[in-house]
Amino acid sequence: MVTQRWIVVSLLFVLSLSPTVPVLAQTVTAYVDRNPIQLEDTVQFVVRFNGGNPGGAPDLSSLENDFDLLGTAQSTQTSIINGRSNTVTQWVSTLAPKRAGAITIHPIRVGSNSSAPLTLTVLSSGKPGQPGKGRDLFIHVQVEPQDPFVQSQVTYTVKLYHAVPIREGRLDEPNSTDVLTKKLGEDRSFDTVLDGRRYQVIERQYALFPQKSGEIIIPPITLTGQVPEKRSRRSRFDDMMGNRPRMFGNDPFDALFQTTRAVRTRSERVTLNVRPRPLSFTGNQWLPAQEVVLQETWTPEIVDQQALRTGEPITRTITMVAKGVTGEQLPDFPVTKIDNIKIYPDQPVTDTKVEGASTIGIRQQKSAFVPTESGTVQLPAIHIPWWDLTTNQARVASLPARTLKIVPEPGNVEPTSPPGVSIPLPLGSTNPTAGDPVPSMNESPNTVTVANTSAGSLSRWWQAGIGVLSLLWLVTCLGWWYDRRTRGRQGDSKKSETDLSQDRNLKQARAAFEKACRANHPKEAKDTLLRWAAKKWPVNPPLGLASVAHRLADTQGQAAVWELDRLLYAETESVWNGKDCCQKISFAMDIQEKQGSIREEILPPLYLTGT
Repeated sequence: MVTQRWIVVSLLFVLSLSPTVPVLAQTVTAYVDRNPIQLEDTVQFVVRFNGGNPGGAPDLSSLENDFDLLGTAQSTQTSIINGRSNTVTQWVSTLAPKRAGAITIHPIRVGSNSSAPLTLTVLSSGKPGQPGKGRDLFIHVQVEPQDPFVQSQVTYTVKLYHAVPIREGRLDEPNSTDVLTKKLGEDRSFDTVLDGRRYQVIERQYALFPQKSGEIIIPPITLTGQVPEKRSRRSRFDDMMGNRPRMFGNDPFDALFQTTRAVRTRSERVTLNVRPRPLSFTGNQWLPAQEVVLQETWTPEIVDQQALRTGEPITRTITMVAKGVTGEQLPDFPVTKIDNIKIYPDQPVTDTKVEGASTIGIRQQKSAFVPTESGTVQLPAIHIPWWDLTTNQARVASLPARTLKIVPEPGNVEPTSPPGVSIPLPLGSTNPTAGDPVPSMNESPNTVTVANTSAGSLSRWWQAGIGVLSLLWLVTCLGWWYDRRTRGRQGDSKKSETDLSQDRNLKQARAAFEKACRANHPKEAKDTLLRWAAKKWPVNPPLGLASVAHRLADTQGQAAVWELDRLLYAETESVWNGKDCCQKISFAMDIQEKQGSIREEILPPLYLTGT
């Protein structure tokens, strides 16, 4: 019996290879898995070629006007039924509609055959950003205030609701040419219940600073990712292996074998009505803020107008702290010129911190004061006009004027005459000879005061000792300098050799990448780009193209890296412009990585693995 079965199987296999086996006629059909759908949903579009070799993939370019193509998967199945061979090739594409209404999908051509047209109905009843019946995930955004002043902070809050786990999620940032964007703090995660369904929520906040008055539209932000595909039935393999439902939920190994589908959802767009600078504000530089504070410190510290000494420097530090603006928005401090004091200002330092849902701008200016002459000087007051967003009125932050007293340093005080000895003059002498001491007003005409010679001798001995010590100190410094110079040359030689080797390796890696791009070899371009990035960031080299893209500050360079990554893992071949990719990525690598890098990957909280 077993032998007969093997004979039948062998005959079927031979017949499948035989060219005489009849083949079914070639046909092309196209359909969608759901109709109608909501505007925020995705739909599976299936193109099925029945009968032999299709001779190539279908042309889906006609879909790009009405849909975003999120990915395409291909499968092929061959069967023999009643001696007739049949091969079915199927392409499944995930489509995200761009508009609501009745969308016609024109015939799709595969080889010399075409499918019939079909119509997909896209409903707009579900408002973007609002929960709907059966919706697995959606995005809600909110701004405060909606009518800000120009250059003032707008808090933009994004909340991602998902009832299913999201894998490989990527959330866009708010993007508009008329606003500056800064992320506020870390993401928050919590649970909530809407319409009787439990959602996990990821909340993210941004500070937006509109750069012009009038109406500004913030486009919708989009989430793209993968979610688990719902199983419609259990397979025979599950039953055979005994994988039956358990009391405490699904098998934990299901996630390893569960298929996923691409999803995309987007928020509603936001409109800002930006108000211009008020006419009542008379300051030179517009500064809208919630609070502005000026502070000053002195090093060394002076208290109660303590006197300064000529020649002794002292540092004055002025700090401006403002809530609701960035450090770059804060104005310069006025330049001060004061008689009897030389002022040497340092470069101002600006910084922006985050406190809750607000930005904190900081500007600090240090100046060295060197008094040159004794006397009393007046430091003028400092006034910084600003606009109070809380009370909607103009205010002024001030530092009061300060009076400083400058006294001579102790070494400049005139010394008193040293004690002297009175010596009688010879008889007949009426005037002292040149070089003799001048008589004192309270001494007799016949006496003169002579300085104490012992003090002069002691001073000369001190001067000689100091000279010898200075000479020894100079010889020691020269020896130390010579030793440091010798060692420095040796170290610089070794360091220069290391630097030259690193530069040579970096240039070779870059040249290899450019060569692969010019030859239009995307796989080789990926490998050489990773080697180049490893030479550029040797301490923490990136492990993949995604990590390289996250470290680049130039958006065109990022897009070129993502395009190369997409091309390598796409199911169908597409044209790649290696020269254009090389120019964009090389430029982005030259201008260094992002501020605060090597930083965290984009949207780490969204790479979720469980509910």
